[in-house]
Amino acid sequence: MRASVFLVAAGLCAVAATSSNARACAEFEVAESDRHPSLAYEQTLILYDAEKHREHFVREVVFTESRQPFGFVVPTPTRPEVAKVKKSPFAKLREEFPFHWINPERIPRVAAAGFGDDVEVLEVTRVGRFTAFVLAASDAAGLKSWLSQNGFVTTPETEAWLAHYVKLHFFYVAMRYEPTPRAKGKTTSETVRISFDSPLPYYPYLEPDPRGGKAASSPRLLEIWLVSTREFVPVVVRSGQKADRVQPFLAGSRYTSKIVRSKLASAIEAALLPDGELRLQRFADQKRARVGFGDVDFVPEDADAGGTPASKLPVVATETGKRFDPDLRERVAPVRRGGQTGTVDLLRYAAPPVPQGLQKDDMVNRGARRDSPEVAR
Repeated sequence: MRASVFLVAAGLCAVAATSSNARACAEFEVAESDRHPSLAYEQTLILYDAEKHREHFVREVVFTESRQPFGFVVPTPTRPEVAKVKKSPFAKLREEFPFHWINPERIPRVAAAGFGDDVEVLEVTRVGRFTAFVLAASDAAGLKSWLSQNGFVTTPETEAWLAHYVKLHFFYVAMRYEPTPRAKGKTTSETVRISFDSPLPYYPYLEPDPRGGKAASSPRLLEIWLVSTREFVPVVVRSGQKADRVQPFLAGSRYTSKIVRSKLASAIEAALLPDGELRLQRFADQKRARVGFGDVDFVPEDADAGGTPASKLPVVATETGKRFDPDLRERVAPVRRGGQTGTVDLLRYAAPPVPQGLQKDDMVNRGARRDSPEVAR
């Protein structure tokens, strides 16, 4: 396993086509176009086998179909397996395991941060309308060159982001979308599974700095279903004058009944589910920008996170001064009603240190960026 000392960084990054307001975590243009997918809504199912240390990261990409190719790059701490999910599980998951929000007024408030030969192609897989390249890279310049030769246009911000993961010896899934000639700007979705080994459940959350330092102004929503035989707390390192640890997601409902497995088996391939009695946790995130935030590790609730139990860390799931909006999903991704579909956009993503009390071997080296802007206090 490619690992080192701590919690952090396999930033899963959606990369959209051109445009400064395409709020992707790492934007890789493939062609100039006035039509591009934008990142506003993401649904993720994490299936984690605590005994085998194996994670299945199922993500649905929903976007307004582009007339031009676009792509995104997903770094992973160990070599990944990529597969298309034949039937999206998320409608069933929303129905069976909804997110019942917790009043943020009861949660401690803190300020949000404002943040060639050297490349080996290990596998090429067709995933729906995407071509997925599994890569290993030992040199950032070589990785940039490979991406350029294969139609991905980098920027100074994405190059710094890639270099961060090259230092950590991560693997990459570079996914390139090819539109069909009949694309008419319709809403399209793809559900992709990326499976890899990880000592703890892991969510790639680190993003490149926004272009020109300008964060997006439109709403953004991330919904997560975490399934395992144990319960976990999301922990992320937020950089600033001194790094601190917070919970980046608002925790919602927990489902622990014996029928969780049967309900999940009707939504996702049963062979992917861990053995044992399953527990399902729901999380949501409404931050528009993730500058200063690293990648997320899900740790045991009683884990010592810098002298504080992980479950007692402050929650930062919205922008500074913003309240959690339980109705946001209906605005950014309306559910189909009466045969009509509201416009649904793409999604995104965005690294932590080892909380004291956890063994180094228990965490992937996913160190938070040290060059991020100072955190607002």
